[in-house]
Amino acid sequence: MLILVAVTVTIAMDGGIFTKAKQGATETQLKADEEDLTAAIASAYDGVTGTIDYTELKTTLEGKGWTVGEKDSATDPWTCTCTSKKGNTFTVTGKGKIKVAEENKEGTSEKTVEDDLSLTTSYVGYYADTDGDLTNGPEGVIFVDLMKGANGDQATVNGKWNDVLDSTYSYTTITESKAYSVTTENYTGINAKFGEKPIISVKTGSIGNDRFYVMALENVDSNYHYWYKNAYENMSDYATATSEDFGKGRENTYAMINKWNNSSYGAQTTTGNNADMWGIIQNQTKYPVTTNGTTGWFVPSRAEWSAFAYAFNIEGGYDEVVGSHMQDIYEYDEDLGEDVWVGEEEVEDTEWINGNSADLGLSCDYWSSSQSGTGLVYNADFENGVVHYYGVVGGFDYVRLATTF
Repeated sequence: MLILVAVTVTIAMDGGIFTKAKQGATETQLKADEEDLTAAIASAYDGVTGTIDYTELKTTLEGKGWTVGEKDSATDPWTCTCTSKKGNTFTVTGKGKIKVAEENKEGTSEKTVEDDLSLTTSYVGYYADTDGDLTNGPEGVIFVDLMKGANGDQATVNGKWNDVLDSTYSYTTITESKAYSVTTENYTGINAKFGEKPIISVKTGSIGNDRFYVMALENVDSNYHYWYKNAYENMSDYATATSEDFGKGRENTYAMINKWNNSSYGAQTTTGNNADMWGIIQNQTKYPVTTNGTTGWFVPSRAEWSAFAYAFNIEGGYDEVVGSHMQDIYEYDEDLGEDVWVGEEEVEDTEWINGNSADLGLSCDYWSSSQSGTGLVYNADFENGVVHYYGVVGGFDYVRLATTF
């Protein structure tokens, strides 16, 4: 699969930061026009939708003497042509990609960023280098590959972990993404709990949709935490404040951080080892939490935890029968006023067998970012192999973050 990057310039958009990846234009005027076009696209970029505001782009460029053609589609994805005062023509997409028209390319070299990964192979279980720095190893493990199963078309993927009602999930695949490469064939470091697998990184100069959902390889710290201790029975807006759905964890996290910072559900618990998690996660450096609801690490939603658990076939613990013994049976005798022996029965002897979550470096249970009631929140209970709701008062869980890349 080939993912085009601008012939001589591409902009990457991430939380309002725009960078230019120049690929080698040689004509001075062409470069100047590209600079103007890049600035106009940056100005017209909508950080919420991740798309370009066509009307704003058109107004900005025409104010500089450019000619802007009509969009080829009323909905995304769309493209339009933009021609400078000097006659250089470019094609611009609704996602902000720029391509130099063929007639302008003399003296330039067209380059692409080629994706090393396959559309038909799932990369679930591979490790993710989300920050481009492998000094301390990868940050997470891939648990959903949004391209897998697409085969050129969008498709809906449904699943259920351990056949439990609250452990369902559903997501839609994508047909275009950033370009990636395998940067390390086999990761064998201290956090390689998911097996010796390669590490994947985003290729330099590539922009587009995030292909992967990634779970951090470590908890935010070693402590149990309250979700939001004083929120009990105060979350009257629980049905709309957060969502259970796949793809909503980041929005949930952003919403709850704002609520916690404003003490919307009650006073904050900020001291002690079990302080509210919404304060704790804002102090992360290795896993910087979302500050805009569209980028950054986040507390997974109910469905995202379910998809993670399903991806790695996480099994809860269970009682295994290891033998049996005879047990006396007594019944109360009213005449005697005491229990009397009436016989015996065979009783099974069982032993608790732990699931496989500890082998994967996971704790017994984790908070989700999804509310379930005025005082209830969903959690991932790996000890018992279920996702269910749990009270925010008296309830302590571990915290682990996820992201996309």
